[in-house]
Amino acid sequence: MASGSLFQVLVMIPIWSLFMLISPGGIAQGADDAAAKAYIIEKSAQLKWPCMRPEQFVELLVSGKKIAFIDVRSELETAVWYPKSDKAMDTFVIPLQEIPARIGEIDPERYDYVVLTCPTGPRAAAAAVLARLMGYDNVYFFRGGNRALGSITGTKFRKVANKLLKEGKIKQIPEWME
Repeated sequence: MASGSLFQVLVMIPIWSLFMLISPGGIAQGADDAAAKAYIIEKSAQLKWPCMRPEQFVELLVSGKKIAFIDVRSELETAVWYPKSDKAMDTFVIPLQEIPARIGEIDPERYDYVVLTCPTGPRAAAAAVLARLMGYDNVYFFRGGNRALGSITGTKFRKVANKLLKEGKIKQIPEWME
């Protein structure tokens, strides 16, 4: 089995459960819509996994890229905690099963990157693939999910900011980091 294939299979399970929602013409007619099935099989084979590492995320934030951060956990899970918008990025809560109906709330022209997350990664990956199937090109997910994000500390942000400052990629430390 090739590296990453088990992960890809685990991600495809929620996509198959949602396949009836998408087709080339928009919302599919139902679970027996052969065109929707064929479309998803064809498109998912062509897709590259839109994965982002925490280090990339830090660099994008520090360099001032406009980011929409979407938590795809269920309402029950986000009742305990969810990310809040701040000066660095806008945050949203859109559960995985609502992505096909609600991804349109996020204007892709307004954001350089749309980043999806969940506790460990597969739901965010499924949501990112669904969004890509729907035509969103700037959508990514964290492989490793919130756990991978937990490795990001203020120290890491400072190191990245100082590196980008030295390289001339940013002119000053972002205000939200001070």
